[in-house]
Amino acid sequence: MDRDSFTRVKNWVKELRKMASNKNIVLTIAGNKSDMDKLRQVDLQDSERYAASIGANHFVTSAKLNTGIDEAFMDIATRCLEQRRKSTAASSNGSTPAFSQRKSVVIVDDQPPPPPPSRCCS
Repeated sequence: MDRDSFTRVKNWVKELRKMASNKNIVLTIAGNKSDMDKLRQVDLQDSERYAASIGANHFVTSAKLNTGIDEAFMDIATRCLEQRRKSTAASSNGSTPAFSQRKSVVIVDDQPPPPPPSRCCS
């Protein structure tokens, strides 16, 4: 991870925490471009320490080599499901669940479908 990206991640986390309606958000830090390790500007232990300090998991990934990506997404999905189970259990015990206000997004495509391609020269 380069120094500028590491600084931006810290700012994004602050912004996420400020804007999130659910304060129990699942965070993951992905140090990408592990295939370019020689150019690393941030020590791996520093980024792992930062991730731990904000309650995030840390993964070293490479989109180019397709490494660490599946593991990072599986970890995110697992922790989201875990958090949901805890929330459901809390609501059945009379506690206020972390996900008490479920929000959904509906996407409506008002655009007509494109015309079929013309068949030329039959």
